[in-house]
Amino acid sequence: MNTARPYTITLPEEVPSDFRNHDLDGDGVISTADMTVALQRLSVTLNLRLTDDQVSDITAALLHNEDAQLMTHTHWDGLLKRWAERTARTASVEEPETRRSPLSRLGTWLRMYRLEIVWFALHFLLQLAFFGVGVCKYMAKIRAKGREFAPLNMVGISLAMNLQASCGIMLFFPAYRWCMSRLRSTFLAKFLPLDSSILFHIVLGWTVGVCAVAHSTCFLVQYYEVSIQPNATYTFLQDIGEFKTGITGWILVATLITISFFSLPFIKNTMWYDVFYWTHKLQFVFWVTLILHAKDDFWKVFILPFAIYILEKGRKYVDAFRWGRVTRIVEVNLLPNKMSQLVIKRPEGFHYKPGDYIFLKAPHLGWTSWHAFTISSAPEQKGTCRTQVHNSVC
Repeated sequence: MNTARPYTITLPEEVPSDFRNHDLDGDGVISTADMTVALQRLSVTLNLRLTDDQVSDITAALLHNEDAQLMTHTHWDGLLKRWAERTARTASVEEPETRRSPLSRLGTWLRMYRLEIVWFALHFLLQLAFFGVGVCKYMAKIRAKGREFAPLNMVGISLAMNLQASCGIMLFFPAYRWCMSRLRSTFLAKFLPLDSSILFHIVLGWTVGVCAVAHSTCFLVQYYEVSIQPNATYTFLQDIGEFKTGITGWILVATLITISFFSLPFIKNTMWYDVFYWTHKLQFVFWVTLILHAKDDFWKVFILPFAIYILEKGRKYVDAFRWGRVTRIVEVNLLPNKMSQLVIKRPEGFHYKPGDYIFLKAPHLGWTSWHAFTISSAPEQKGTCRTQVHNSVC
């Protein structure tokens, strides 16, 4: 003879309140239906997307661990105790954070960023070397032509060597994405700060800016001092308006200021990315004008990096023609530190290697807003590929 279970019973006072919250029908036990409804409510509260099958699997696992299809408050107490014991064991394994001395923290920081520190030091030494080469060239020139020594002229010409080296050789390297991707798979990756290329690009940009300001100031002061001499043949305005050094110099200053301003984070990392993108195209105006301004020197250090740059861009557009596809994002997962994981439908015939990157563009955000992202999923994964992006890009 089957007897129906009562719908409500009087529970002892020692029964915990969280058990009462899960015992939805108040019959003194947590049934499969009670646990299912409780998990569904919890998933809504925590904004979790759990399917019915996932909820059923979790419910079955919880009740199976208790060797019953019904869980009384005694079973509930045992379950909470075992969870508390596991938490205590996990916490005991983790060593408490000890207070470290400033010297110890400094040592850790130096070990973490030792490669970047070495390359920044090398960059500083190279700038000093280029400045020294400029001084030597200036001294040799005034000896050969019998001119008077002019300190400001010497500093201005020496800084020009720094500007030519930085603009002609170093500023191109952050654009060598394919080369850097291939270098990651070689032994040179241990010695090159490939992951800090953007940081070095910014540092070199500041180097060019500081040297350009100092270079321009030295020659402006020099032109003014010469123009006020009694036997001066040119006025100050004539000196700064001369084409090869004057007008081209002002064009370089205006171009550099424009590029630098629109590269600031509050423009580049917002919906104004297209402005950053197009003002950066002024770099070609900058290079051509710098070749005219520097006369016979700059093109010698410019031609090799520019040739590699052209090859990089050519490969990019060939790959875009061969592999460019319209695809869609099938899933977005929010990650800590304002990051998101994009799960993208993998186009047919799309192949890649570990360490490769892809260019993504959302047309409704801008037709020129192409961004390069490293592929974080394995090449063997079928159907989709994954990448991580900062939320400011989305």
